[in-house]
Amino acid sequence: KGGKGGKGGKGGKGGEAEDAATAELERQLQDADNEEEGRRKRDSGFTPCSVLILLPFKNVALKYVDALLRILEPEEVEKKEDFEIAFAGSEEDAKFLRKSDDYRKQFEGNIDDDFCFGITIRDRLATVKLMCHYYRADIIIASPMRLAHEVTRLANYEHDFLSSVEVLIVDQADAILMQNWRYVEKCVEKCNLNPTNVHSTADYERIHHWQIEKCAPFFRQSILISRFQDPSLIALFDRHLKNLSGRVQAQQLFQAGAISRVYNQTRSVLQRLDCASAVEASDVHFDFFTQKLLPQLQKRMTSVFGQKYLIVFVPSYFDYVRLRNFLEQQDRDCFRELCEYTSVRDVRDGHKAFKTGQCNLVLMTERFYFFKRMNPANCKNIIFYAPPLNAQFYYSLCNWLKPGDENPMAYMFYTRYDAHALCRIVGTERAKKLLMSEKDTHMFS
Repeated sequence: KGGKGGKGGKGGKGGEAEDAATAELERQLQDADNEEEGRRKRDSGFTPCSVLILLPFKNVALKYVDALLRILEPEEVEKKEDFEIAFAGSEEDAKFLRKSDDYRKQFEGNIDDDFCFGITIRDRLATVKLMCHYYRADIIIASPMRLAHEVTRLANYEHDFLSSVEVLIVDQADAILMQNWRYVEKCVEKCNLNPTNVHSTADYERIHHWQIEKCAPFFRQSILISRFQDPSLIALFDRHLKNLSGRVQAQQLFQAGAISRVYNQTRSVLQRLDCASAVEASDVHFDFFTQKLLPQLQKRMTSVFGQKYLIVFVPSYFDYVRLRNFLEQQDRDCFRELCEYTSVRDVRDGHKAFKTGQCNLVLMTERFYFFKRMNPANCKNIIFYAPPLNAQFYYSLCNWLKPGDENPMAYMFYTRYDAHALCRIVGTERAKKLLMSEKDTHMFS
């Protein structure tokens, strides 16, 4: 019996050990549940806005909102009428309808670039509220210019409503390049910075750890959409679009390029310029035009510019200002300027003077051509000061040239830092050959 009692004692200790193990397992399971519940609760940021969409014009914003409402199919849309009044466009006139298809697609409707509004989604997607305040918005849709101004204006909460962005979309970046790309850079720089003054809507118990620990830029999904590649886009991609899961960049290969769509008898002359660095590119272009090309033109005629009905197409506004100042010192009355800041009256007078031969040269920026798509009458030759960002402008201008005693000519010079734009004009493989060729000058007809 004593032995049995001993065995019974051992059995009691074994039961206690089993109970202790069970209790420990239950505690671990409870801790795991608590940890999982804590993770589930960490579902927000410093402010509600988690999606930021940057767009160039109101007509694009209107299409985005229409697409969003079609997808969500909400039972109620608040302030929809106010939104449509603010973003709807007027009826287009006959002059607009005569423009090219791509122009009508880009500029049809309201092309105001001054807008910024929030969208709130609540009641399990049943209700969508448009035009709401930034600090109550789940989505912010804005033009880069307006948003940059708003960030500057709200000094006390400078980074607050952009601090919790989890999805950043920059759509139609090629059109934004024709506005002011610096605004995009400023907006992206202000995203995901921890605010110095936390807004009253913030609940620290629900804010993601990676936002509090200043790691939000590496968790943000950033989408940059453009019709073409450009060094400004690449710089933004390299500096600010970073994610722990990696990055993907799609590059288009061009087979024939825009030059293959020149249908008239225009001769295209491409001149490569030697350039040691990207910083020197502007000086190289300017020196070549003023010291080599312009004197050659002056020899052909007694006019100071050497040739009538000539357009100089300048992609960069800064290069345009520098070149304009130089030409003014030469002969102010013999050229007209067409840029985005030229008044309607001066544009009309300049076009008339060029058409009637009162001036020999028109200096035009790419941004002006993007917005106006004006082709000066009687133009016989064109000089591309650098490859246009939008390759379509190359063949549309060349096809507009009017033949005279000789076939019209398009003269373009470039450096190796214009490689992306050059690929779009002559094709990827041909651009590589031009950049590596022993010859500096090539002609296509």
